[in-house]
Amino acid sequence: MADQVPASQTAPIDEFRILWTSQKKQKLKKWQDVSRSTGLLRFHTYNKRMIVYDETRALVCDMYLQRADKVNAGDELEFEHHLVTVEEFKGTVVQDLSAIISPILERRQVVASHPSTATPIPRG
Repeated sequence: MADQVPASQTAPIDEFRILWTSQKKQKLKKWQDVSRSTGLLRFHTYNKRMIVYDETRALVCDMYLQRADKVNAGDELEFEHHLVTVEEFKGTVVQDLSAIISPILERRQVVASHPSTATPIPRG
């Protein structure tokens, strides 16, 4: 159990099967069905970031969710250059954030233990 990361340093990521198109302005759109297990939308719940991947796991687009708190099956999302229809919830994975959080905490400890002796320059 020594390998376990504290819950405060992890974050759930919801994964969804989606349809997406880059033909935002055309009347007849060609939708990309990324229903294979490798193509998906990942919703990072800790910062509300949505990332769309194609079937080869290449990044298609991303943005931060503005209005709602959560992504649900049936939602239609408009990215800057893409339209996405959320088809089905696939599951939740837990991401270890300790690699991100630990350096920040270490820097705060260093700053707190060594107060700056430099005199700030006034901006005028």
